[in-house]
Amino acid sequence: MQTLITTTAPALGIVSTRSARVVRAEFEGGYSQRARRGPANIRREIEPEWRGIASAEMVAISDFLAARGGSEAFLWTPPGEATALKWSCKSWTVAELTRSTYTLSASFREEFDL
Repeated sequence: MQTLITTTAPALGIVSTRSARVVRAEFEGGYSQRARRGPANIRREIEPEWRGIASAEMVAISDFLAARGGSEAFLWTPPGEATALKWSCKSWTVAELTRSTYTLSASFREEFDL
């Protein structure tokens, strides 16, 4: 498994969304019952953004994500965390700020591969 390594940390203020996978059974009278779906039922999606990075780093990150093809998981350590986690990325955006600096925004989804 490959590791995404960058020389510049993502900008502060990363959006992080957690969602629980739950099975729900509805019964008559408005009653319902819920249960966790699997042992790893809380999944995170985060949106890191690298602002003002040089062309070489933008190309390195973009090429790394493209090589995974949106389906292959990779290791990456979110800022403020000590351990690398498994992520996938099926979309990212590159914006040119100046002729030599860029912003790269991505959508990472936590994966629980075996």
